[in-house]
Amino acid sequence: MNSIRIATLARLALFLALVAPLASADNIKTKDGTPLKGRCTAYDAGKKLLSFRTDDGEELQFTLDQLDQRSVYAVNASLIAKDNGKGQLQLANFARDIGLYAHAGRRYGYAEKADPSLKAEVERERAIGRKSAAEYCMKNAQAAIAKKDIADAEHWLTLLVQKLPNEPQAAEASALLEQHYLKERASRDDELERDHDELLENDLKRGKQLYDRMIERTRDGLTAKSSGRSTNLWNGAIDDGKGR
Repeated sequence: MNSIRIATLARLALFLALVAPLASADNIKTKDGTPLKGRCTAYDAGKKLLSFRTDDGEELQFTLDQLDQRSVYAVNASLIAKDNGKGQLQLANFARDIGLYAHAGRRYGYAEKADPSLKAEVERERAIGRKSAAEYCMKNAQAAIAKKDIADAEHWLTLLVQKLPNEPQAAEASALLEQHYLKERASRDDELERDHDELLENDLKRGKQLYDRMIERTRDGLTAKSSGRSTNLWNGAIDDGKGR
């Protein structure tokens, strides 16, 4: 009898361990700011649905666009133990689906460490996250290009190349960065030739060579997949800029 009771309690404990990660006694908010008191009980990454049980016992489901997404993440992130693999996996998927890619990456690591048996599932979800993040970066870069905000476009393209080098968008990002630096170099060449044509054969010729090399090193540093190579190239670009 005792063994049956122990087994029953063990199953109950396992069930609670899987559900508890998304349980919160704090308020979450809907998109319009309405607070909800109760508990998040599950997140379905396939359907992108959050299940919620109110303190009155009402079972609700919300799509992501119905929620103040960050409030939901913040509440549950404070409650899920790092050693709860399933809970961390659900939270990682939620973070990924609301665009918190760095948070998602960290949570996937917690899930895999807490429960090595989840490794294959975690890697599948990570792959979805990488694809989504690459699409997000490229979308932002293209929007910035359309607005002629070159600095912002460069930020997103560089992020894509350096953080997601194996995604298809990284090759396009690298090509766009290459075009940007070639265009900048050509523009600078035109300016120098227009304003200082008579001096190019003397002091400015050396300066132009250093400038060209600085642009090339900066471009290569942004598109390098190795952080060590990026650092060396950027240091070289700085030296060129100082005329060394």
